[in-house]
Amino acid sequence: MEKNIWVSRVYTAWQETSKRKKMALIALPILLITLFVFVSRNKKEEMPVRNTEVVKTVRLASVTSLLQRNQNFPILGTVTSVSEAVIRAESSGKLTRVYKNLGDRVTAGELIATFENSAEQASLLQAEGSYDAARASKEIATITRNNTNSSFADSKNNALNTFSSTLNSLDDAIRVKTDSSFTDAKTNNIKLNLSVPDANLVYTIEEQRKVIEVILKARDVKNKQLTSESDLVSELTTLEGEASLIKNYLDALANAYSKALPSQSFGQAVIDTGKALVSVARSQVTGSITSIQASKTSLVNSLAQKNIADKNSGGGTSSGISDATIKQSLGALNAAKSRYEKTLIRSPLSGTLNSLSIETGDFVTSFAQIGVVSNNGSLEVTAYVSAEDAKNLSSGQTGTAVSNNVSEKVVITKVAEALDPITKKIEVKLALLDNKKTFINGETVTVSLDTRVTTKNSKVSPILVPLSAIKMTPNGALVFTVVDGVVKEIKVKEGAIFGENIEIKEGMTEESLIIVDSRGIKDGVKVLTTP
Repeated sequence: MEKNIWVSRVYTAWQETSKRKKMALIALPILLITLFVFVSRNKKEEMPVRNTEVVKTVRLASVTSLLQRNQNFPILGTVTSVSEAVIRAESSGKLTRVYKNLGDRVTAGELIATFENSAEQASLLQAEGSYDAARASKEIATITRNNTNSSFADSKNNALNTFSSTLNSLDDAIRVKTDSSFTDAKTNNIKLNLSVPDANLVYTIEEQRKVIEVILKARDVKNKQLTSESDLVSELTTLEGEASLIKNYLDALANAYSKALPSQSFGQAVIDTGKALVSVARSQVTGSITSIQASKTSLVNSLAQKNIADKNSGGGTSSGISDATIKQSLGALNAAKSRYEKTLIRSPLSGTLNSLSIETGDFVTSFAQIGVVSNNGSLEVTAYVSAEDAKNLSSGQTGTAVSNNVSEKVVITKVAEALDPITKKIEVKLALLDNKKTFINGETVTVSLDTRVTTKNSKVSPILVPLSAIKMTPNGALVFTVVDGVVKEIKVKEGAIFGENIEIKEGMTEESLIIVDSRGIKDGVKVLTTP
């Protein structure tokens, strides 16, 4: 209501005002606005123009100072035992008793478990009886000279035939039945074609095959030189040793087939066929060994009988037959002991059972892994690095291993000279120097190595700069420095990457000053620097 009264009064006053006054009231605000705009424009024209260019501030540092801050090369490693062995079953069957538990301490040769072995015990008892009987009949020798001479001649002929048949059997087992597992089997460039995740086993098999090739060639030459006047017993012993070596090789090859992984060139069917051929070859060589032993026993007996007859013909006595029988019985006894021992699982070394996967009543196959025994008091670190990184590592290089906020000093003891066939990386061994027993076997640790140690490929430490300091261009790698407040580019040749740093092989020295962060930096730009 009051508002309406004031509006009415203003309106009345305006109606009563003369036309000249109305024009003056309208012109006054317009004049004030015009005057304000004019003054403001003149002041703006009189203000000095400020420089709006922004000068960037960069951090400039020497390569030496960066090396002092970024000298560590980190790698991942696993704590392993210096002395560790995988326990495998040498026989197959049901376990009647397991004497140890996971984590138990064992000594070398200590019994861990036993297979069902009643047959082996009976065979051992029988062999012991035969050996005792042979010793009891040591003085028995009543053989005529003619019979012994004839028997001795027959034994020598049988021995000569044994040399020929054994060589044919060994040649067939190796060169015919099992050499299909290799490339260039008869040369020093031999290569096992199976994909086996056990580098040591593959290396052993290839080296054994090289030795066997030499043995087969030498045996062929030797057989052609043998006559009935040769020392056939000694040659049979040598031949038995050669056949046993070949059997051990076939056992290792059978182990490799049991571990083999199917591949494009060696599928599962090919692997199964190879297994069967190796099994046949092993049986073939085992039969040859038995024939050699029988021929040698027969020859030894015949020779002993001949010596007795010869001495008896002159009024003397001899115990050659009995001695030969004792040796034969002793061999049978040792064979029975060997078979019995294979039913006993023993620890190969002293340590702690870090793995044990068997229980009483389990059925275990031959060569199956049943546990791992390690010396947990003597540990080292095993790491794998790329071939490029390995060029900057060498024995004697020191560093620090860290896990769960605890650390120990380490030193490189060995750098492998070739790639691991499984990991395709270089294996590195590091010893723990502090002996604090900080880590446990199997633990993963981060190892930081001092890159300033002299490497095997360089007499000086590598020059490292942060990755942020280098810029990659189509014309190559660049780093930047500052000269008289202006950015200057430096062309460099980059090398290996070490964590957050990169090696510079050419283009700068440790005394060079560079911009730490090259992002947004261009050649010729003015900048301010800060240390």
